[in-house]
Amino acid sequence: MAWIENINKGFTITTGDGVKFSVNWLNARRAVDYNMTQYNFKGLTGTLVDRRLPMGRAYDLEIYFQGADNLIKATDFMDSAENTKAWTISHPMYGILQVQPLGLELDDSSFNATKISCRVIETISASFQKQSIDPVSTIEALKLSTDATFAVSFANTIPVPDIAVVTELSDNISLAQRLQLAFATITADAQKTRDAFNVANAALKNAVKDVNTAISTTQAMLNLPAVFEQSVFNRITFFINASNQLYANITSITLPDLKKIYENNTGSILGAMCLSTVTNVTATDYPNRNSVVQIIGLITDSYNDYIANLDAMQTPNNGELNSYVPDFDSYNALQQLMQFTLSNLFDIAANAKQQRTTTLANDSNVILVANTIYGLLDDDSTITQIINDNNIGRNELLILKKGRKIIYYV
Repeated sequence: MAWIENINKGFTITTGDGVKFSVNWLNARRAVDYNMTQYNFKGLTGTLVDRRLPMGRAYDLEIYFQGADNLIKATDFMDSAENTKAWTISHPMYGILQVQPLGLELDDSSFNATKISCRVIETISASFQKQSIDPVSTIEALKLSTDATFAVSFANTIPVPDIAVVTELSDNISLAQRLQLAFATITADAQKTRDAFNVANAALKNAVKDVNTAISTTQAMLNLPAVFEQSVFNRITFFINASNQLYANITSITLPDLKKIYENNTGSILGAMCLSTVTNVTATDYPNRNSVVQIIGLITDSYNDYIANLDAMQTPNNGELNSYVPDFDSYNALQQLMQFTLSNLFDIAANAKQQRTTTLANDSNVILVANTIYGLLDDDSTITQIINDNNIGRNELLILKKGRKIIYYV
């Protein structure tokens, strides 16, 4: 009988650290739950239940270690279970499962057997998660959503902009045009700037009647350098300079509408920084962990400065004349974009090359060092890398003295 054959098969658990345990088992109970959301509506009797696909199946397991060394085996198992990676179970009844334990209960009251009870839940593999979540499309979508949230907040707060608001917005896009034209290195990017400026400028002239278009075209203008043909680092530093210039005169601003402009435009710039991390990325943008960590620091510092500036600008409440309190929904949207972007950058850093340092035991030269560490290539790129990474000047091109520290990446 097939079920008897299954029962007679062995039961093994490979914990997250790769250690395989053969265990005895008594029973297993299986349960299936569903992704489910309940909606209750005011004035309507009953509940709307939205059921989606099944969640990971849950199993209640009882496993045993028997024999004179059962306590040692059980202790080893509990130690291995501390590893946070998923287990792989080969179960006589349920086949091969990838699971995460929710908790373990150890009973060693018997002298010749140790019982461990646990509930485990099937988990999606980490590789599936990485494949199913595309950071480029996710950040692009979050950026669009964030800009839309800021624009709605602006239009709700300032439905009919006055001359001071239109002038400030006009000054902002004029500043952006000057900075972007100086930053652009190819004709196509410069033309994008001119076109975006013309669209935004035309929309501002009609801002009294259509504030939504005026704000969305301003945002599009400010976002442009995120897709310029420049390195990620250069684009990030450009946006930092642009946001600093927007804040340059903010300390003298007391009108809440002008504070709202800073909130909106700098929020858009910060979102553009996030977009820059996944747009037009080349192999030279994230060459090692240090370069990724540097970009993480620049974005984090800019975001923290923005939040600190908004905090300094706000008034004790939002109910008095000239009062200003930043919009929570806009802040929340930007925070989600920031969190996902930084998480993606940390993933990139985790897989990037690590910095190593060695000290020369004897006099040498850049060619020998490059050959020893990386090997020599026809384009001399490894020699160039050693020179650049170690700031080797003319006086060291021919000889590197004994004791010279050399930085390299693996």
